[in-house]
Amino acid sequence: MWEYSPIPKEKSSKFKGEARYYYLVTFDVPSKEYEGEIMVPSDEELMEDEIFNKSQVYLMNHFKETFGKFQEHVNVSISEFYDATL
Repeated sequence: MWEYSPIPKEKSSKFKGEARYYYLVTFDVPSKEYEGEIMVPSDEELMEDEIFNKSQVYLMNHFKETFGKFQEHVNVSISEFYDATL
């Protein structure tokens, strides 16, 4: 499904927990000139919609805390795929 990479040593601090799979989800809020990324861990290989669903709750809470009442357009993409067993 996805082309997975091993976890790079220089990024190992971003990988929390003991999950097998990690998905790097990037986001961009054009109207606020704000961007960032989150790591979505999973013990099972996820489909695209499952990755977005898992990241949605975190992102909406983060945006509410950062911007207050949040009703902005957000660009979200899955940019990297990691397998801790490689």
